[in-house]
Amino acid sequence: MPILHNGADIQAPVIATVMEVLEELLTCKLSAFLDCVDQARHPGCRPHLPIADYLGLIDANGLMHDATRAVILSAVTGDGMDMALQAPIAED
Repeated sequence: MPILHNGADIQAPVIATVMEVLEELLTCKLSAFLDCVDQARHPGCRPHLPIADYLGLIDANGLMHDATRAVILSAVTGDGMDMALQAPIAED
């Protein structure tokens, strides 16, 4: 399994799926992207927006799976409007 920047071992299909959704949110729904990152960085934080599932990143209870959180934390750099995506997989 690939190793992320934060040391997590996450299956490649999970990484690919989360990255695809993050790219779409960053491009099309910036406020949802920011809210998702906020929830990943602050576990237990509830989403601020009425978007129920962020295309599968957040479950019906408003919670984020640990694997999803690990990918987001490894892929997103910066804060606020300066956030950007990077490849989440650590180089060997």
